[in-house]
Amino acid sequence: MRALTAALLLSLLLSGCASDAPASTPTPTPPASVEIVDVHGLALDPTDASILYVATHRGLLRLDGGGWSYVGEARDDFMGFSAHPSDPRVFWASGHPRSGGNLGILRSDDGGITWRRIALEGVDAHAMAVSQADPQRLYVSWRGEVLRSDDGGATWAARSRLPVAGFATHPTERDVVLAATGRGLYRSVDGGDGWQALGDVPTLGVAFDPTAPTTLYAGTATGILRSVDDGRTWTPLALPHAGAFSHFATHAQTPGLLYAASYQKGIYRSGDGGATWSVVLPPPS
Repeated sequence: MRALTAALLLSLLLSGCASDAPASTPTPTPPASVEIVDVHGLALDPTDASILYVATHRGLLRLDGGGWSYVGEARDDFMGFSAHPSDPRVFWASGHPRSGGNLGILRSDDGGITWRRIALEGVDAHAMAVSQADPQRLYVSWRGEVLRSDDGGATWAARSRLPVAGFATHPTERDVVLAATGRGLYRSVDGGDGWQALGDVPTLGVAFDPTAPTTLYAGTATGILRSVDDGRTWTPLALPHAGAFSHFATHAQTPGLLYAASYQKGIYRSGDGGATWSVVLPPPS
């Protein structure tokens, strides 16, 4: 806990520092027809690391070699979002329809073009994750409870009480999941039934490095922390802009690739595990 607290204090000093990332090809600016309001989730196509999906307050966006575009016609608020670890056609989401209310748990089987509700009508799960080791298992957080599905989201059961801001699932161990909370970072080794604290610094998001699972990333109110020893010690990362970081995307076939998004709508890319960064989408000035 002390190591994580000390790292956060150091990050207050470093979070405004620019990284030493070399110049790279600028990411296309979103066209006027694409309005990015509040980033709520990130995912990379598991078969093509050049394709990034961004869940927002007004629909799902795709960034690829052709630039930014909407996916499908839905302009709903996808507060919760998770992508299948190997099938690029399958997504899950939750949140609020544009007309108001709650979406329940949605699933898309055509890459986000269309969606159907599969469970939990009336729920707006803001934290959601599919197991990287078993895509039949999903986690959501709803009103301070951790809910789990073991059948692809069709049925759910409450497993424990923990107010979770974001989940991360282990790349190979089905029962291991991390939870970012306002009380600190937690780990479960039994599928969300019980939790052990990894530190007392409030966290907004968390991620495993899928190619080196003892490397973890934690988003805080001031930046990003990295641990290379399974959460025992942490080091702040220098980013181009300070921010409250809440969402990450990694790629199982691409070591070192990491995307991170802040509440300020900034999106950043690292190809070396967070040592250097380029700006994908700058935060509003």
